[in-house]
Amino acid sequence: MCQTQFKNNLCDSNAIPAMVQQCAIWESCMNRDPSTVGRAKVGAELIAEVVNGFVEPISWKTLVCIKQEPKKAKLS
Repeated sequence: MCQTQFKNNLCDSNAIPAMVQQCAIWESCMNRDPSTVGRAKVGAELIAEVVNGFVEPISWKTLVCIKQEPKKAKLS
């Protein structure tokens, strides 16, 4: 994605002055270490699976019933 944007906006040959900052962002994105990016992606997927494992068994119907539970009367 970064490399495509960098090339499509002509950052490598003739950057427009208004695009200098964005071109620098795309260039640093292109030069990132792929192993670091891969580990972060795996970590994010793992967290997503854990959260999904807790949430998935709870249906919307259950959530609605829990939310609409009647209040108990106070005894004075």
